[in-house]
Amino acid sequence: ARTIHSISYDPVHDEFAVAQPWAGAVLTFAGGADGEVPPIRVIMGQKVGLALSDVMTVDPKNNEYFVPAGQSSNAIHVFNRTDVGDVAPKRIIRGAGGGTPSVDYEHNFLLLSGGGGVRIFNRTVEGDRPAPLRTITGGPLSGTEGPNTPYWIPGTRNFLAATRPFGAKTFGDREGAPINYQTVEE
Repeated sequence: ARTIHSISYDPVHDEFAVAQPWAGAVLTFAGGADGEVPPIRVIMGQKVGLALSDVMTVDPKNNEYFVPAGQSSNAIHVFNRTDVGDVAPKRIIRGAGGGTPSVDYEHNFLLLSGGGGVRIFNRTVEGDRPAPLRTITGGPLSGTEGPNTPYWIPGTRNFLAATRPFGAKTFGDREGAPINYQTVEE
């Protein structure tokens, strides 16, 4: 679907998981699924607390799903990978940042966008407005805007993140421009 903005692969259990925003659900499919097949597990219901969530990530080592709650809630809901049905999150992280979460399960870190950069937390963080262990920002010395949408590279202590040159304005920055607009050159 056009509204699903990430597909997370779990190489340990050979499964794919996606957050389905319109259903407020997390769907898990077998890695070898082919054609029109039902999910092997669905997390969905009132207790789940998801609304318009379109991204997520899988922690295959610790058997967890990290799913932003959606609708500008600024909360990440953490579920057990094997949860099924209408289940409450095992923990909630509020006010820590948003965007697509990324988990460094080899070093026990959670990476989130927010606070003008990438915020790094202990993987087991929970509660309201936890302090990050570190925040990587942009600025004139780095020559970039604050990085966002981190993706940890398994087997390393590195991650990739999106950014743009510090102070650069794009066609989409003009007043009245559509959200997320860029020209081909940009």
